Amino acid sequence: MNIYNFCKDNNLKIDVLINNAGIGSYGLFKDSDMTKNRMIIDLNNKSLVELSYYFIQDMLKNGYGHIINVASIASFVPGPYMALYYASKAFVYSFSLALREELKDSNVHVSLVCPGPMQTDFTKKAGSVNKSFFNSFVAMKPERVADYLYNIYVKNKDFELTGLLNKVAAFSLKVLPVSLCTKIEAEIQKKAKSRG
Repeated sequence: MNIYNFCKDNNLKIDVLINNAGIGSYGLFKDSDMTKNRMIIDLNNKSLVELSYYFIQDMLKNGYGHIINVASIASFVPGPYMALYYASKAFVYSFSLALREELKDSNVHVSLVCPGPMQTDFTKKAGSVNKSFFNSFVAMKPERVADYLYNIYVKNKDFELTGLLNKVAAFSLKVLPVSLCTKIEAEIQKKAKSRG
């Protein structure tokens, strides 16, 4: 892992690791490009796992560390038309909670953040959706999400859903049948694409 080796070669001690990178792709999985699919898995999952693994070793030796993994509200529901992205964020969600439990008796803390739509160029790069939706009141500015990340670190919190609307959405996803949530998400993605 180049990032880890760079830190070691330059004697950089990392106390806080934030795994925040992510990409996605819009469309039917059967029509997707496998090179892009591998890129999504490599960035969203493989890199996160490798960075977590190597830096945890040093954090345990140093007696302290904090890992903050950024998943998504998408991690709570299957995502037709963005199936791989949603699945990759479900992986981050599950992996982070398991890792936190494994490390609970150490001084290495694992936190999980699940933002919703953000005002970034994610959708443009994913080839997807209604840009007005991702720049509406629903979408959070990156600076606001960064505030959440900072507060999680300062307060040593385990988990954070960013924003009231995301909390309401997450609760709904937990109480409604998964099949219904999946159909609703498919309709949202279709409509968003048609308006893009």
